[in-house]
Amino acid sequence: MVGAPRSAKSTTAIGHERDTLPRIVHRYRRSVDEARAVIDRLERIELLERDGAPPAVMLEELRGLVREAEAWARVEGDERARAAVERCDSALAQPVA
Repeated sequence: MVGAPRSAKSTTAIGHERDTLPRIVHRYRRSVDEARAVIDRLERIELLERDGAPPAVMLEELRGLVREAEAWARVEGDERARAAVERCDSALAQPVA
């Protein structure tokens, strides 16, 4: 259709949708931000463990890690990552003896 407004996605001649560069860059940047949050949390957990932090502190950090991993898995859209996060979340929901 001539003169029709273009959306954030364009369509190729064979009908496949193709993301525009700004959308790709935005998704990539968000994915990198989420990955950085997970890495930062892992480094914090490692430091706390090395310093002998109490179990309650470690558990809170691990719960935070699961939340950040969930956010990353959502951005990535990877089903295996989501399933792994769900398993971690379930494990952390169990009472600690």
